[in-house]
Formats: sequence, C-alpha cells, structure tokens
Amino acid sequence: MLHTKRRGLSVGNLAVHLVFLCSCAVDRVHLALVLSVSLSDENLIFTNGYSLLPQGFTLSAYQYIFSGSSPLLSAYGVTVFVTVMTTFLHLLVTSMLAYPL
Repeated sequence: MLHTKRRGLSVGNLAVHLVFLCSCAVDRVHLALVLSVSLSDENLIFTNGYSLLPQGFTLSAYQYIFSGSSPLLSAYGVTVFVTVMTTFLHLLVTSMLAYPL
C-alpha cells in the first residue's frame, strides 16, 4: 500500500510559520526605522527621538556618504575588494585540489 503525504499544516509547521512571520515583521519594522532615521533631520532626532515617520525630511546623510570625503565609501571599497579576491582565491584553490579527483 502506498502512503500518501498529508496535505495541510500540522501544529508544529504552523508554529514554525508563525515564528518566521513574526521574525520577518520585526525585521521590516527595524528596516523602516533605519530608513526613517536616515531621512530625518539630525537635530529633530536628538530632541524628539526615533519615529517610524521621517521628521524634517532631509537627504544630508546621503549627501555626506556619497560626497567622497566620507571614510565609509573607502571602507565599502575595501570590503568589496577583499570579498572578490577571497572568493576568487577560494575557487582557484578548490578547483586545483578537486582536479585530481
């Protein structure tokens, strides 16, 4: 006799799905908060605190980052360079070691 899989959610699967949905919701709120703070005026954040809606809309944070004088861009450049070189060297060494197999 063939056993067929039961279609539907068991209590365990439902619990796991709910945990992941709650985790995703919390992550979305944090992402929205970071975006809101990046678009808010710095002085209003100091006086009023954080909020999910931008206070005193400004793009000064992005102007600072992309102005070229920010050390953040050079840090990202180093990160990308190290990541690309490490991946390339890892693939090269792995290929050379796997060739004799």
